Amino acid sequence: MKLPWLFEGQPFRSDMIGEYIGFVYQITNLDNGKKYIGKKWFWSTKKLPPLKGKKRKRTVVKESDWQDYYGSSEEVKLLVEQQGYDSFRRDILRLCNTKGECTYYEAKFQFQAMGFSFPLNRYFTVEGNEINTRVKMNVFFYTYSIDSDFTVDGNSVTSKKTSVKDPFRDEPKKFSLAFDGKNITSKELGAIAAETEVLEQLASDVQVRLNAANGVNEYSLSIFDNTKSKVIKKNYKLIGEEEISTPFGPINTLVVEATADEVGPIIYYIAPEFDYLIIQSQAILKNGEKRILSLKERPKFLAE
Repeated sequence: MKLPWLFEGQPFRSDMIGEYIGFVYQITNLDNGKKYIGKKWFWSTKKLPPLKGKKRKRTVVKESDWQDYYGSSEEVKLLVEQQGYDSFRRDILRLCNTKGECTYYEAKFQFQAMGFSFPLNRYFTVEGNEINTRVKMNVFFYTYSIDSDFTVDGNSVTSKKTSVKDPFRDEPKKFSLAFDGKNITSKELGAIAAETEVLEQLASDVQVRLNAANGVNEYSLSIFDNTKSKVIKKNYKLIGEEEISTPFGPINTLVVEATADEVGPIIYYIAPEFDYLIIQSQAILKNGEKRILSLKERPKFLAE
């Protein structure tokens, strides 16, 4: 017998849906502890032929098959068939009012520098092709944060705006930027022009992920460096594959190196099994200091 979906430890029923349109779920294989995370809509739509004498097609909305759903993965479906429903627990992690909420996930990182280690959280919210990503890190009594908006069109990322709060840089320690192709405007930093389209730092990470997913192994990006307040051209190259250790087990990664004249190199470790998320990066400063950013927990709401 199929076990019910659980939300906050209690069975979730159709009469509890209300205005929610979907949910983020986690299916756990109780035999080995492996988890599968995705999203599912409560409602499905179907187009019907127009009524006699009418031209407009009809749209019928009905409850989806969410109660019987065990994910879109063929691997999971086969395991459910082999092991039985009792071997799997289905949890609703988040109820969503919009599609953007169901395409949200949080990644928790650990930032290491100068012999210290600090937690850093990164959040993603997706609404169509519009993405917002935010980074926040508390360093002793200070807060470092970036809040950026960009769009994804096919395999290309375009920056729209970003707000930066960096207590460790020279003045201004807070500033905002608006991006329009090769041109950047800022009340605090003034107008900045570049020879090619510019990405802000968080959007550039997403472009690196997209390129890795699409097998683009060597390329250049123009990136606005928040610390130096200038546009820097970086050259990226896939240099190999490597299995790295994480708090949640060994992960196979693609290794990409980014180099530039003005700053030291950065090595990115990109995990295909986590939607090509950069799960670790190592920046080597010009003075030889190494700064490491590494994922310390599985991403919480990784959408399918």
